[in-house]
Amino acid sequence: MVPQRVRFGRWRFHCRRLRVRRISPGSAVRQTLASVYLCNSLARYGLSDAVMVGTGTALAEGVPHNGQPGYLWQPYGPASWSHVAAAEPELDRKIWGVRQLWQQQGLLSPRRYPAQIIVTQSGNAGAEHDVFEANVFHAKHPDGAPLESYILTSRTGAERLRSRAAAHGMHERVDSILIVCSPHDKPDELDVAAVPRLLRQTLDIRIANHDGGSIVLSEFSKAGALVQINFTLMRGRSMLDVYKSKHPTATPSEEEELRRTFDSRCSLMFTGDRRLPPNLRPVSILVDDNEGCVVCFDARQQRGL
Repeated sequence: MVPQRVRFGRWRFHCRRLRVRRISPGSAVRQTLASVYLCNSLARYGLSDAVMVGTGTALAEGVPHNGQPGYLWQPYGPASWSHVAAAEPELDRKIWGVRQLWQQQGLLSPRRYPAQIIVTQSGNAGAEHDVFEANVFHAKHPDGAPLESYILTSRTGAERLRSRAAAHGMHERVDSILIVCSPHDKPDELDVAAVPRLLRQTLDIRIANHDGGSIVLSEFSKAGALVQINFTLMRGRSMLDVYKSKHPTATPSEEEELRRTFDSRCSLMFTGDRRLPPNLRPVSILVDDNEGCVVCFDARQQRGL
């Protein structure tokens, strides 16, 4: 336990009982995991029955492009990255061991890998790609089994998706992958508050991880459909530093364009005024000695629990 006030960079957290775990530079965990963000991702993917993402995230990350396969929200993805595998070749097996323990305790369903769920209220196609192109509907797990993948949508969205399924070779599968959840008298809307119960009753999904993006994640928060929220905070590196690490050949004009357009492209979660909802209660922080921090919030008070 630590004092009530914990400061991380310009962030300050107040809580009566706050657990802080520090990852030291010389620890086995610190050597194995490139950052606390990676640690958080591996745990979220490996210890959940499903990973949910919004359409924007699915189209931006999950559709094959530039010769790269679309991203899969599976624990064996980050665990196979060269710098992680070199430090800990059996990381995926260890995550699987914890998953089995949680299954024995009844916290997770018996499924081997987390299901993938793409959320779209409208069911509309993107400007350049369609959600049916996402790799989650075409890839296989390392053991050769197909991914268990779904689309969560409204009744109107389901009809739009059915109308396009044949064009993507999905006409025989479309009804089996659609999860339709609308209020009785509002077919255009997704009943977000009812999603947790629906997933548990129909698919035995006991723990679902929501990977964003910010728009759909904010809607789930406002509907009280989240019981825990994890934030990964960074310090010591500017937005431009992160951009340069991903695009080392960027020209000065490209960097200037990034600066000029940043405010217009920045997404703000929750209320839009850069403030966290007052009923989010921080309960634990995972920190390292460099620049990363994962803060876990209890969000049950969002729905009066």
